[in-house]
Amino acid sequence: VVNQDTSTGGGLQSVHLAAGNDFHHLAVAATLAAGVVGVSPAVEVTVLANTTMAFVDSGATVNARNDMAVQAHAREDLVLLGFGIAAGTVGVGGSVNVLTLNNTTVASLAGTIFAGGDALVYATDDTSLTAVSGALGAGFVGVGGSQGVMIVNKNTQAFVADGTRVDARGNGTGLSGVLNGATISGGKDLGTMTANGLIVQAQSSEKVYHFSIAAAGGFVGVSGAVGVTLISSNTTAYIGVNTLINQ
Repeated sequence: VVNQDTSTGGGLQSVHLAAGNDFHHLAVAATLAAGVVGVSPAVEVTVLANTTMAFVDSGATVNARNDMAVQAHAREDLVLLGFGIAAGTVGVGGSVNVLTLNNTTVASLAGTIFAGGDALVYATDDTSLTAVSGALGAGFVGVGGSQGVMIVNKNTQAFVADGTRVDARGNGTGLSGVLNGATISGGKDLGTMTANGLIVQAQSSEKVYHFSIAAAGGFVGVSGAVGVTLISSNTTAYIGVNTLINQ
């Protein structure tokens, strides 16, 4: 039980529970080969799994004269660079970039909750990915090949669990940045507003730049580049069954 007796608490008494993960990653794989026969492969593999969770569990009782907030926020900024350069009578250059990203970000509320102000359940996951794979083969026979593969799976959830009781009086100035269901800036951004009471919100964004480049030079030149990007992003906000809201 948190704040079992609120009678002695100040008017700004609040409960804030938060989890955050801010991940930055730079990976560089580069090779250079020269000779009568030059062969230069570069391989970079990144496998990332992040779990960020903030929750009030069932059986808990939380009271606050002002606001109650449960927030989980994740952010990833990844840059992957792979280059293979080979030169010779026969030059073979190749590069391979592989990224696998699995993210789970959850904010949830259960138990019995009372807030004299607002109750917020908020989860976000913002991802920025840049991958460049390049290969150059030069010689009498030049062969260059590059391949980049990105596989991204994200699950972002904010919810009030089944059977939870939440009383949010909504006193005060409210919470800003609440999605209002509209799009602005020609559909590039989401509209927001200020709201009071119970707010359950989940957001996810992905910015992906993926380049695969191959070049070959010589009497015989062969080059090829393949880029594959697979993204599955599930973003969910909901209130479970058998809940009591502002009863």
